Amino acid sequence: GRAPVSTSNGAETSLLFETQSVDLRGGVFGTWISNEIVFDHAAARFLTTGSTRRLGAYGGVSVRPWSGVVAELDVTLSDGRYSTGDPIPYAPRILVVGALRTNDLVTGPLTWTTGVRSVWLGRRHLPGGYASHASFVTDVTARCAWRRLFADVDVDNIFATRWRDGEFFYAS
Repeated sequence: GRAPVSTSNGAETSLLFETQSVDLRGGVFGTWISNEIVFDHAAARFLTTGSTRRLGAYGGVSVRPWSGVVAELDVTLSDGRYSTGDPIPYAPRILVVGALRTNDLVTGPLTWTTGVRSVWLGRRHLPGGYASHASFVTDVTARCAWRRLFADVDVDNIFATRWRDGEFFYAS
């Protein structure tokens, strides 16, 4: 068969305020899709489901309390709906990201770059009036440099939490 086609329009505006030790950012956005395309597991193909709109806002702060140290917090809120008013399944409504990192900290002959980043993905609408679980995951990274020798360690999902970025609902 023929692949479904969709068009989209979007708009966004944002503000950024920067000082030597603090950055504040925020904005609003909108996206309008002519015909949402979703994968239907029962039909085993992509289907069009009608026009949608997503409206949202985001904000964040970055703080640099000491040279080479940055703490960040970002929040995004979004409301995705069909033109009928029904929520768009699987579309995230809230995303919160927090991070703490160091950049090029020198200790003797070693230079360190480290970080910890946590992501919380809020509950999402699922078909049939159901909702997914919220998800939380934390990653860590460390890099040590000595002259031209580097050692990197990255650990995703350090707490081995159930990360449900693809949770679905099937009637069966």
